[in-house]
Amino acid sequence: MTKPIWQIESLRKTFFFPPGEAFVTPEGGLWQAVAGTAPADQTVKPLLKTSTESGEWNGYTFTISSQPGRVDFILSSTLNGTDLPNIGTYQASINAFKALGMPNGLPSVIRAAFGAVALAPCASHKECYDGLGAIIQHVRISPDSREFLYRINNPLKSTVCVDIKLNCISTWGAIKVVFVTMADSKTTEEIKYAIRAELDFSTDAESNLLPDAKIDELLEELSKLGENILDVGPTP
Repeated sequence: MTKPIWQIESLRKTFFFPPGEAFVTPEGGLWQAVAGTAPADQTVKPLLKTSTESGEWNGYTFTISSQPGRVDFILSSTLNGTDLPNIGTYQASINAFKALGMPNGLPSVIRAAFGAVALAPCASHKECYDGLGAIIQHVRISPDSREFLYRINNPLKSTVCVDIKLNCISTWGAIKVVFVTMADSKTTEEIKYAIRAELDFSTDAESNLLPDAKIDELLEELSKLGENILDVGPTP
């Protein structure tokens, strides 16, 4: 099988704050402070101190989810007809993501994380498992297998902040999506297959406050590590 052609289902970047430190939402809401417009949807739970805001941003679905000690920025796509979720190529969606940064006046960040869900469409179940075997070369995978799931952390030292360790967790498997269409009292099914890779890369939990000037560089480093692991696969 040739190298998978990855399309991105979603991207995430996460900022962690010191426990117990007050998080004051900017006037107008965090989504507006980041995206520059009002969100289409907003859910706030004052007792839990959580909020979820989402809307359309530059052709993407953009969601901000906040809870005590953590904020997530997510670019995502929903199912469209009988197409698998796709917000574009890895590099194109990463370039769009770079424009979204934390607004001024929020607490200092102690950890940062980057996540991605990537899909490589395949023609059949067998092609998915042949592809997984080509990507994860140190694991023997039968094309007749079912429910395969492989997860590993390949930790590295940061090249941006040499005293920080990076967790590089990747999870690999295959999916089968059945699209059901009803028309004229008839039901038709269309099946799509894909290799699925979920990436969760982050600075180590033992790290202290991250230098403000280095946060964007660290996220850039994590996203490049993600691009590399999609290209060459995980190591034992």
